[in-house]
Amino acid sequence: MPAIKKLLVANRSEIAIRVFRAATELGIRTVAIYAHEDRYALHRFKADEAYEVGKPGEPIRSYLNVPAIIALCKENQVDAIHPGYGFMSEKPELARACVDAGVTFIGPNAELLDQLGDKTAARKIAQKAKVPILSGTEKPLTDAKEGLGEAKKLGYPVILKAAHGGGGAVDQLLWLRPFQAAAQYRSPVDGLWLAGAGSHPGGNVMGLAGANAA
Repeated sequence: MPAIKKLLVANRSEIAIRVFRAATELGIRTVAIYAHEDRYALHRFKADEAYEVGKPGEPIRSYLNVPAIIALCKENQVDAIHPGYGFMSEKPELARACVDAGVTFIGPNAELLDQLGDKTAARKIAQKAKVPILSGTEKPLTDAKEGLGEAKKLGYPVILKAAHGGGGAVDQLLWLRPFQAAAQYRSPVDGLWLAGAGSHPGGNVMGLAGANAA
């Protein structure tokens, strides 16, 4: 891996600040991105450089704008991108875009994210490897009625999550029976997934391109 001189963190708030702190200790120049709504957010001022990304009125979508983030890297001689966690940390689109642009992606390669970015597919991989997993649905839910039935089997409280990751915007802790109301958060492209709420069911994949991952 080539030496990293300038690092962009594709995230916000405390997550980004923690990465900035570690990078600064390593002598790496840091770059923040921020949505218009985050123009006064602390992480913007903790980096050596900061650039607005996206459009006003789209605070979440701004941080998911892969072409805009890659363009910033090219314009400002950024060597590497750290996705933090949530947002695009499990999205293979960013990892692929980094490879195409010659930018180091600090995380698993796109092929691994393809396999593990889908929580239901990741469960099957873990089961095949005999890794203990939490109770949960084996496939994405199709509607609220199915969700209510699965929640009854699991026992409340349960956690409702986007199967392909929702950037933290979809997680819903359900204590009684508000599943029908929570189902409105269904992503148009991702299924929803239920897990027992004994502990947080979502785990980040740790690894670097070309290396083993955990």
